[in-house]
Amino acid sequence: MRYALLSVLILGNGCAFLQARGDYREEKRMRTALMEGAEAYWEAMRWSDIAAAAGYYQDPMVRVNWLTWMGSGGAQQYRSATILRIELGPELEEHERGWRREALALVQVQSYTMPAQVLTQAVIQQQWYMVGRTWYPTPDPQFRDW
Repeated sequence: MRYALLSVLILGNGCAFLQARGDYREEKRMRTALMEGAEAYWEAMRWSDIAAAAGYYQDPMVRVNWLTWMGSGGAQQYRSATILRIELGPELEEHERGWRREALALVQVQSYTMPAQVLTQAVIQQQWYMVGRTWYPTPDPQFRDW
């Protein structure tokens, strides 16, 4: 009887351990996917490849408006961008837009605006969201004035 009870306790704790381990792996996969996506987005921004950067926006209208705004010359030119930190929010249930999760990327950027060409450095907070297994940046508030 003792051994049966001990076996049940060990199996119960083992299942909880495996569940926690699986959750950790999924969390790590999500964090890695976001880090890779954010780095690729900012690499495109760094090289002024606005078509590639626009591809990271999920909504086609946001893409078109963002491309128009970037092409108008009102945007900053980025010299460098470094992802400092990724903060994942909790999993979302039944979000009205189908978002599975939200996250925050802290990005250190060096940029300048033409024609002044004064180099500025800042740490910005960029919001991202996940739909399915893909991360998308939310449009920056400065781009909403299209």
